[in-house]
Amino acid sequence: MHEAKIQALFDEANRRCGLSYELCLDFFNLSVDHYLKSIEEGERPAVVALAKKLDYQSPEERINELDEGECIHHLPVDCCPLGCGEY
Repeated sequence: MHEAKIQALFDEANRRCGLSYELCLDFFNLSVDHYLKSIEEGERPAVVALAKKLDYQSPEERINELDEGECIHHLPVDCCPLGCGEY
């Protein structure tokens, strides 16, 4: 059951990403985070293990992955079309 759901979340993220691997992972990570909140705590480690096979990262791991000068959209801060460099 969970394996099919995780695959469906990844497939949806892949459809929405505009061929950007980083955006695909962002969408997938957020979807998995949301899904984890909806299942029992005892099932979460197994679901995380399934998601990790598709490169899922926890919120803590994602924060540590950003490079210096890179915004949350994986672009140089001063080049982000979403205005990250304005803040």
